[in-house]
Amino acid sequence: MQLFFEQVHTDSGYASNNTDVQSEAGMDESAALLANRTDCEFDSELNFDGLLLGGYFCHVCLPGGMIGGCDFEGTCTNVQWAGYTCSNEFNVMFDEITNEMKILTLNGEEIDPSNFTLQIDTTYRFVIKASEEVCIYENNATNFVQSGNVGICATMGQLILTTSPELERHVFLHSSSTGSVIQLTLENRESMIDEEIEEENIIDRSSAFSLGAFSISSCFFAFFALIC
Repeated sequence: MQLFFEQVHTDSGYASNNTDVQSEAGMDESAALLANRTDCEFDSELNFDGLLLGGYFCHVCLPGGMIGGCDFEGTCTNVQWAGYTCSNEFNVMFDEITNEMKILTLNGEEIDPSNFTLQIDTTYRFVIKASEEVCIYENNATNFVQSGNVGICATMGQLILTTSPELERHVFLHSSSTGSVIQLTLENRESMIDEEIEEENIIDRSSAFSLGAFSISSCFFAFFALIC
């Protein structure tokens, strides 16, 4: 028990008299040095409490690793002393002046849809933080996205989109009340197919070369046997 008491009440503990521990001044910038620590073993010198006190809620050494609290196998990125963002989760809001719809990361950074690509076979969550209804369409906002997706429309709720290969090249977030539309692009499936074909061709060429080399060797030995 004495060991636990010292762990809590000494300079590194929660109840330390050190003002850096008991006040907002405790947000020590040197805590950034913990970001690249990978010595996660149970007997490591890494102070796991120090990770949390240092503003880490997503870290390879914390439970869940780089998935953290992200759903659908998304990966987390730590936002020091504020939380973390997930690679597959975004907020959808409306500009107070223009009423245009916009997509933001969980820490409030606005995303440019023209530079944003949805990955195939990935599940995304779009959280609608507005009283306007937002729906997900494919094919120029004329057909609801189906393919097993749930929550194709939402108000102050979430839209879950799984980007199956059957989807069109683009999907659209559409608000009928404001007329605002955001086009989202799926990764280029044609280039993925081309890469797969090229890999198959490389394998075929390698196999053909091996067979050719074997045939030449066989002919050589057969010719040598005839001479002898």
